[in-house]
Amino acid sequence: MVATLDKMKAARFLKKVTGQDVPKRFVITNMSSILRRFILDPSDRAKIIFAYQNADSLLDVNIPDELPEEP
Repeated sequence: MVATLDKMKAARFLKKVTGQDVPKRFVITNMSSILRRFILDPSDRAKIIFAYQNADSLLDVNIPDELPEEP
């Protein structure tokens, strides 16, 4: 999966989720880590999605342990 990534889109995703510009040489490494967390850990999956959907939340920085339930 990682080998077929569009590096520009992946870099934008990482910027949105982590709030940091990722140098192009580290995009694949960081996306591999995010994908692994997304697939293997349901709580990380929810946090990654929450960080992507909420502009004021950053992964591993300010996401609450208990995510709000959607109505």
